[in-house]
Amino acid sequence: MYFYERFSAQIYLAFILLCWYIQVEWGILPDGDLTDKDYKECGSLLRELTDFGLRKYRSRPDFLWTFGYMISLFPEVFVDSHDEEAEMKGIEM
Repeated sequence: MYFYERFSAQIYLAFILLCWYIQVEWGILPDGDLTDKDYKECGSLLRELTDFGLRKYRSRPDFLWTFGYMISLFPEVFVDSHDEEAEMKGIEM
């Protein structure tokens, strides 16, 4: 059971890092098949995954470190605009 929980948390973190990377580097990524709709869907998925992670993995140090890092660098990806409160929350994590 422990292995399954740890494995699923690692997959979750890898997936959320990918969504975060796409959001942050959107203008730099090659155009390819990505559209603005994909960008918006990735943003809403990122917010859903954030809510899920805060409920399920809040006590895990790897989750707290990863999310703290992502939120403190680019808080506007997780909220509608740059928010000092969101940035401070990321630093606290």
